Amino acid sequence: MLNFLMSKLVALHPGTRTPLAGRYEIKPVLTQTEVQFFHQLQRLAAGRCTILVKPRIADFVQHYGAHTFQSISQKHVDFLICRNEDMAPVFAIELDDWTHNSSRARKRDMFVNNLHGTIGLPLLRLPVWESGALEALVEKLSTAWFRGLEFIKLR
Repeated sequence: MLNFLMSKLVALHPGTRTPLAGRYEIKPVLTQTEVQFFHQLQRLAAGRCTILVKPRIADFVQHYGAHTFQSISQKHVDFLICRNEDMAPVFAIELDDWTHNSSRARKRDMFVNNLHGTIGLPLLRLPVWESGALEALVEKLSTAWFRGLEFIKLR
């Protein structure tokens, strides 16, 4: 029965368990800090833009060749802010916490910084401890928004 359903691409009934090798379970998409920041972004955006959560860089950066794809295929940004009318990326946000202190994370962050510099898409890095300072946050978001709109005009 299961093979028949899968061959017809019919969704399984909710709660149906199927055997797979390995162990899998649902986990939250965002940390609690990221959730709080996301809600703050939503309030500030007030529907004027679309906020994508954890998009893969390969989904919004054009790449040419296998090597370039491999360098971005497993990386994401925390948030991607897009224009509503055409979903054009305007700027990206990385919410930096203590996990960005390791040498591996710093190397990854440097790559992402350089990539954004190469493509011209603004990247706003926000230390998590600064995300609650509303006035400063609004100023940084506004600056990134207007820089991003200039980036879109230049394309």
